[in-house]
Amino acid sequence: MRRNLSEADQVIRVMAASAFVLLAFGMHGLAWWLLLIPAWALYHTAARRFCPVYARLGISTQRSRHRSKA
Repeated sequence: MRRNLSEADQVIRVMAASAFVLLAFGMHGLAWWLLLIPAWALYHTAARRFCPVYARLGISTQRSRHRSKA
């Protein structure tokens, strides 16, 4: 599995997931799940630095390691 998330993308996902978790406190039932499921997905993709949706669409925010010298 090739990484396709940059560090900035990773930080943004962790911050968004943290916001969802904080919003979930005080919620009950369906609202709780509707906030925690996306939070889990964002944390999971940030930790692996791989987004299956990006991969499916051919998107990568990861910089290439090999730069051509021109």
